[in-house]
Amino acid sequence: MRLLLIVISAKLMVCFASSPDRAGAIVVASSALRLESDPRDFLGRGATRTYTEADSTFDVLHDPGFLYIDVNRQDSERNWTVAFQSPSGTDLAPGVYEGAINGPSPRKPGMLVRGEHRTCGFGKGRFVILEAEYGEEGTVNRLAVDFEYHCENEEPGLFGALRINSDHPLPPQRAPTPTPRPDQFRFDVEIEGGYFGYMFPTSMKFHYDPSDSTAKAYTFMKGRSFWQHLDVSFRGPNGNYHWNMILASSWCDDLGRSSYPGALGFNDPDRTNREPVISVSYDRNAPGGGGHTCFNVDGSFTIRDLKLGEHGEVYRAAGEFEQHCFGTTPRIVGSFDYTSTRPTPTPAPPTPTPSDYSSVATFESECGDYVGSSKWRYLTGVFPLCPASS
Repeated sequence: MRLLLIVISAKLMVCFASSPDRAGAIVVASSALRLESDPRDFLGRGATRTYTEADSTFDVLHDPGFLYIDVNRQDSERNWTVAFQSPSGTDLAPGVYEGAINGPSPRKPGMLVRGEHRTCGFGKGRFVILEAEYGEEGTVNRLAVDFEYHCENEEPGLFGALRINSDHPLPPQRAPTPTPRPDQFRFDVEIEGGYFGYMFPTSMKFHYDPSDSTAKAYTFMKGRSFWQHLDVSFRGPNGNYHWNMILASSWCDDLGRSSYPGALGFNDPDRTNREPVISVSYDRNAPGGGGHTCFNVDGSFTIRDLKLGEHGEVYRAAGEFEQHCFGTTPRIVGSFDYTSTRPTPTPAPPTPTPSDYSSVATFESECGDYVGSSKWRYLTGVFPLCPASS
């Protein structure tokens, strides 16, 4: 797991490695955990699970501002761990905790969910504490929490309700996840004969939409040789005919609604990091099929719509592209439209002033520096340094 719960990563590692009867934990009765998940959720995989004191033990650890619960089903490996932490260090009290993540942040609540030998490298969600009553020496007398968790910026989620000696009833089961809207995504590609050599000896056309395909999109904000890139993949029926498209800005620019002429491949020897980058590749995962990509390409693309979340989520993305392989005349031309069903996020609150912290650290890197990625970092604030013309 790449990221751990905020501030207390060392404590979490101790918790993860400890046995269920570690000091400070208690086994409670009259408790329950129910988990529901969307079909494509990585953790729950579409299943619904219910754990009670009749078939499971509930191992609870409490420190000020921190809750850690292990739920272990008897004679089964279907065990789960959930953890919650307040953003301020004060004890967790009844209330709504939005924007929780399993990574370090002094402004966001902490949250971790893992189970059945699966965990997320990056996870985020929200939780609502309905009831919290604490005893002495790390005990939890009563606790009721409802939560929602998403892995790797994915739309599918895991939804849970935890009760520890609580009279709060479990919420009603969720309605089935609605099917994607017809306009959730669209990908059209036209290939002129001769592109990729033997792969496409004649001209071909491809079309992808939610009726028989899947799509995924994200952004990567830092990199060795580019500043920001948009990565969108489209997979056809039964996982076949997989297209992957990467569109990247130049070194010190952010992607936005604009045209990007003169784009080159990642490994083009003539690229100076000031050119945008394009990479459109194809892989046919079918018997007798194959795949191919060009490392030295040139082309152009236009971003007509792009809405991102603060952690790289793609809420909307649309545009067109053209790519030539190895400087040849045949080309790939296409258009894409990726529209997520989730709502546009609300803006994050402003970064706190230095007086909110007892310690301050700043780092500044020059344009082109690999380690600092040409940014100035002040605690959680990240600010680009390079002018557009650099």
